This record gives sequence, structure tokens and C-alpha cells, in this order.
Amino acid sequence: DLHSFPTRRSSDLWSFSGNHLAILLDGWRVLALDLASRNGTCVRRRAKPPVRLPQRPITLLPGDVIDLGHDLLLHLDRIP
Repeated sequence: DLHSFPTRRSSDLWSFSGNHLAILLDGWRVLALDLASRNGTCVRRRAKPPVRLPQRPITLLPGDVIDLGHDLLLHLDRIP
């Protein structure tokens, strides 16, 4: 059973909608997928260049960084 958490963030300088990215839990796995956002979402994995998230769930690993654009980064340090 997958659970998603809505996201909505904004400020005077940037914004992104709840339709940008989904973070999902599947048991003890943490998954992410881009929700067909206009500019896409990138993930940086240790010592590898950033890649665009596909529109299917990928398993996130400790140390991954999700780049939402406009210098907004989500650091995933403690994932089981």
C-alpha cells in the first residue's frame, strides 16, 4: 500500500505545486516520482551527476538530494 504526502510550498521568490513531486512510502522503502511537472525534478546520488526523476516511483537512498529547482534541495540523510 503506497501513501503519498501532499506538498505545497511558496515564497516571494519561488513556488511549486502539490502536483510537482510525490514522496511515497512502501513498507520501509521511500520512493519518489515526478508528477509530470513542467521543469521536472532531479535527484543527485552520491558521486553521480543529477538525473531527472522519471514518472514512475524510484527508491530513494540515504544521501540522495532531490532538486526541486530555484535552489530548493531536499536532503535525504536518514532513510532506513
